[in-house]
Amino acid sequence: MTIHPVRNTLRLVAALCLSSLPLAAADVSLVAVQYPERSSVEVRLMPTQRVSPAEAEADVKFKEGQARVEIEYKNLPPAILFGGDVTAYVVWAVTRDGAAENLGELIVREPNGSSDFRTGQKEFALLITAEPYPMVLRPSELVAFASTTPKSRKVQSTPVTLSNLVVGVRLESSRIGGLRYSGPDPLDLVEAQAVLAQAQRMRADQYAPDAVRDAGIALAQATSFFHAGKIKQGVDYARRSLALSSAAIRDTDRHLAEEATAAAEAKRAAEMQGAEERRAAAEQQAAASHQQALTAHEQELAAREQALAAREEAAAAQRQLTDAQQQASAAQQQLASLQQQADQAQREAAEAQRRAEEAGSSAQESEAARREAEAARRRAEDLAAAAQDARGQAERAQAEAKDAAERLEQQKQQLQQENERLVREREDLAGRLTVAISEVAQITKTARGVVVNLPDILFDTNKATLKPNAQIALAKLAGIVSLFPAINLRVEGHTDSTGTDVINNRLSRERANSVARFLRQQGVAESRMTADGYGSKLPIADNATAEGRSRNRRVEIILAEGVIQAP
Repeated sequence: MTIHPVRNTLRLVAALCLSSLPLAAADVSLVAVQYPERSSVEVRLMPTQRVSPAEAEADVKFKEGQARVEIEYKNLPPAILFGGDVTAYVVWAVTRDGAAENLGELIVREPNGSSDFRTGQKEFALLITAEPYPMVLRPSELVAFASTTPKSRKVQSTPVTLSNLVVGVRLESSRIGGLRYSGPDPLDLVEAQAVLAQAQRMRADQYAPDAVRDAGIALAQATSFFHAGKIKQGVDYARRSLALSSAAIRDTDRHLAEEATAAAEAKRAAEMQGAEERRAAAEQQAAASHQQALTAHEQELAAREQALAAREEAAAAQRQLTDAQQQASAAQQQLASLQQQADQAQREAAEAQRRAEEAGSSAQESEAARREAEAARRRAEDLAAAAQDARGQAERAQAEAKDAAERLEQQKQQLQQENERLVREREDLAGRLTVAISEVAQITKTARGVVVNLPDILFDTNKATLKPNAQIALAKLAGIVSLFPAINLRVEGHTDSTGTDVINNRLSRERANSVARFLRQQGVAESRMTADGYGSKLPIADNATAEGRSRNRRVEIILAEGVIQAP
């Protein structure tokens, strides 16, 4: 008899398949039964669409710490007809906590038959799945039968939901109910060939070389016995090859899982180390930024002191100018008064001279007139001299007032230039603040101030603990805002509309407080910050879409001078 490859055998069967599409994976609902001591309980096993109209029933008897499970089936096609990597049915005992124990392979050589199994469990449900090899550690999504509630009212039963089924098992037919195997090779040999082929494809010889080698030898011996018509010996060696190949696959899966776990741990360790290094770098950068902030603050204070001194000098110059102008005005008034007195003295002298000339007939009167005229002349000369001094004082006062006005104008120009420089520096610092923050997070300029939008990726789902990457971004933000000690911060948390207001309000407040607390740890003064949460009350997008809900889950930091009002 010629042995055909497994793939050719399965292709002959595939033509009879009802469907080539896999059924959707889902949780499995079972019923766990607490089996009484020394009593038999009949449990019906409900078939799925994969094997229907096949039937199966279990008789379970618990005695002396062991449960004997006898399963009888009818019209059940062999699992090898699923094709792909599927080769066997496996019976599982599923406990109330969802743990699944592999009881062994349900060997199907004929459409009707039975098998016995043992378990130390006392309370369990029964499940039969199609698997790539008999020794799998977890049930696959290819469920064939699931136990239901027993008819007996003397037993206690509990609903059980089995999750975490293995998905993605390769198969060529999703339903095999009503099919019959008609291949040229015995089923035991076909199954052994398929499982050994799986072991070879996954390079199990790298982890279990002895088992793979012995499985190949046993398969060759089984083939020889089947050729010789020694069916019993052929079955024994085929089952031995199957067991060896299954053990090799199981060991290989375990090694691969361990390697994947080790690689994941190494990757996680590397990521954590990288995050720690980035965090340390961010802290150093924040410290440097803080020092720059102190320097900038000192420079700003010095500039303010210079501006104050310039204002005081300008005020003194203004007072000096006012005094000089007042002195000049007084000197002008005094000059005018003296000029009037001098004119009056001149007139009096002229009048005295006239009277002296008219009094020529009397020597005594003439002398008196002469003396009066001389006195008037001297008084006029004195007044003229005083007027000249007053005119000089007025001219000097005017010159001093002009100098004071020029100095005041110069000081005003200097003060204006200093104010313009301070405005330019403030605008430059504000521009650098906006640019620097925009590199860390998304920002928006509003009437309330600059709004920094921190997305939901800063936190785990329904959590308020900052992720490492979020801490790095916030550390950079803290270093930036430290450059602006006059800028205050208001931290506001928001959620989408999923969940209740009680949960959303609490979560938004906790996230806002978490951000504010971390900023305080990075050196931002608590007196500069306030924090609050608004739940789902202030959406910025439509909560009817996933993208909109994602945008609504956010923390916003508003930056502005003075008191920042609530939204």
